[in-house]
Amino acid sequence: MKKLLLLMISVNLFGFENPCFEKRNWEEVQCSFKKSNNKAYKISGEMVLSKEKSRREYDEEFNETARINGISLRKHNIGNFKSNIENHKSNLEITKSNIKVFEKRISRIEEIIKSYSVEVKEPQSEEESTYSKYKKRFMRWWNNDFKKSFKSTQQKINKYLKENDFKTFKEIDLPKYSDGIKERELKKKNAISKLNKEIASEKKNLLSAQSDIKKYNDLILHSKEMISQWEEEIVDFEKGRIEVDEIKAEYAKHDSEGEVIFNKMSGDIKNFFDENELNDCQKACVVKCTTATYLTHEFGMSDELVDLSSGTNGVNTGIQMHGSFGLMMKERVGVCFDYAVLYTRLAVKNGLRAKSLQSIRYKDKNGLDTGHAFNSVEIDGKRYISEPQQSTCNFGLIPSS
Repeated sequence: MKKLLLLMISVNLFGFENPCFEKRNWEEVQCSFKKSNNKAYKISGEMVLSKEKSRREYDEEFNETARINGISLRKHNIGNFKSNIENHKSNLEITKSNIKVFEKRISRIEEIIKSYSVEVKEPQSEEESTYSKYKKRFMRWWNNDFKKSFKSTQQKINKYLKENDFKTFKEIDLPKYSDGIKERELKKKNAISKLNKEIASEKKNLLSAQSDIKKYNDLILHSKEMISQWEEEIVDFEKGRIEVDEIKAEYAKHDSEGEVIFNKMSGDIKNFFDENELNDCQKACVVKCTTATYLTHEFGMSDELVDLSSGTNGVNTGIQMHGSFGLMMKERVGVCFDYAVLYTRLAVKNGLRAKSLQSIRYKDKNGLDTGHAFNSVEIDGKRYISEPQQSTCNFGLIPSS
């Protein structure tokens, strides 16, 4: 019961009421047979499917290829990112070690600067000693005259000591350096300035290293997130095989529904033949009219002459473009290939001897390489060319017949 209901729904939804039955008084129809010099009807042989894939095959292959490539690409990316994580972790440890070095350097330089700034002062009594006074005088001589002549300075100091009955020069605690105080202070300032620049440089390195720590942590986190995302996508791609099965199921549905339409159409023709006493010519013409009326050419056709100027390669498209005969029957749109297949099936189903043919390859008026698909049908024991895109009862002579 369910199957019958489904069949009724399909017929009502996709059914075709053939207008050709009322179009003419078929019992009085006369066929004409003319010779055609059109290149489109120079027979190459029986029509064959192109080596190109049909839409069904393309859809299935595309989904399967996309699925396999998707899995392969994500596994490759996961491997790279896992390697990246190890590199980031290694860089992270190196950077942490560098930070300790930078901090140690800064601390050491700061200690050196601090040591330059410390001045040692000797304790003095309230009443400055004579010795201290003369020591200061000797230091002035030392600093001011030593550069000119060490010997002269030494003689000057010894003479003064002798005159005042003080200790000898060697017993006086004079500073053991050659530069003057001002020059020494200047050198100290220059040294401190240089060390401060070194501190600034080390602090800059420290800030950069701290920034790198954050960068490497962010990269590790991002890499883990991407790996997690790709692992989820791989699971989805693994399920993608189901989509290919869904495509097959979808086309199987088209085939089933298309066959319902075809069987209804063919049954109507059989009933029409049974109700009317028609000859082969008239029967071939009814099938011709039905085919031309049912389908609409995708590129537009003239009822007088097949329009071959579009450059479309009908032999290599047709049902292949639809993916199935059933889908073509549902869409009711096609090219010469589809017309030829439908004509042959309707004719053979109703007792006529017919074939689907293809022409030789030729250049159309636009210089494009093309071809054409059409039919042959046997009328009163002879084969004739039948153009299924035209509803007329004109047939072409085949030289060999």
